[in-house]
Amino acid sequence: MLRVVPSRPYAVRATAPVRVADVGGWTDTWFGGPGRVCHLAVGPGVEVRARRTNRTGGAPSVVLESTALDPPVTVTQTADGRWAGGSSVRHLMLEEAVCEVLEGVPADEVGRVEVVIGSQVPPGASLGTSAAVVVSLLAALDTLLAGGRRTPEELAVLAHRVETVRARREAGVQDQWAAAVGGASLLEVDPYPTVRRTPIPLSDAVVAELGQRLVTVVFAPHDSSAVHREVIGAHCPRRWLDTRRGVTRASRDRRAGPDGVGRAPRCRHRPMGRVAAGMHQLAAGAS
Repeated sequence: MLRVVPSRPYAVRATAPVRVADVGGWTDTWFGGPGRVCHLAVGPGVEVRARRTNRTGGAPSVVLESTALDPPVTVTQTADGRWAGGSSVRHLMLEEAVCEVLEGVPADEVGRVEVVIGSQVPPGASLGTSAAVVVSLLAALDTLLAGGRRTPEELAVLAHRVETVRARREAGVQDQWAAAVGGASLLEVDPYPTVRRTPIPLSDAVVAELGQRLVTVVFAPHDSSAVHREVIGAHCPRRWLDTRRGVTRASRDRRAGPDGVGRAPRCRHRPMGRVAAGMHQLAAGAS
């Protein structure tokens, strides 16, 4: 008797942590580097459940549902073969994350997919929740539709590209890496957005102590991209204010230097924080 085993799963559950206790924040941005950032990834964070449905007829589509999405967000294939959502500015990043995966999948293999997004952390809490949502959404759809070939590091890079290039938002790189890789990490960012990650091993005793001592209080939501733009406007030369041009020029100039001698143009903003000291203290506590 021939038994057909599906080559792809029917349903997928993906989770991603959020990020706390970062030291060196802002140096992971295009205008604040080269940078070094130390952080901890913690849970509970974000959960994404994606499943294929048995519905037939209609265009291939992916429907996103969440308590924060009313009505649900639908990404479908247009008459010219492109994937597109409702072009809602509020949910553009989610739509672009879905499109990023679907563009590499034949339409007849998509069918109809339903996605439910849940988060234990309120949006706009300054803990990297948006990045965790995008990372877990990419991971779920990549596994469900594209074979799950992407590594956590590749998902981090892809999630950052979705946010900054496709959705045209301002963002550093640390939130995506915390969500995709987890744990305690030291990230060296040079040139932006290239990341070299060093994991910081923590003993079970240190993890338990951190769990008892780390407390985050959220007073009100904020828009991280808007905060980035405020900092850029206040501290960066006007020639760097165009995000797309700034990212391209900053990356190029960090390689060659503005005058060809290997130095990088830097904004006046210099965040306080001793990243290396924080890393060594964490490591010392783990030994």
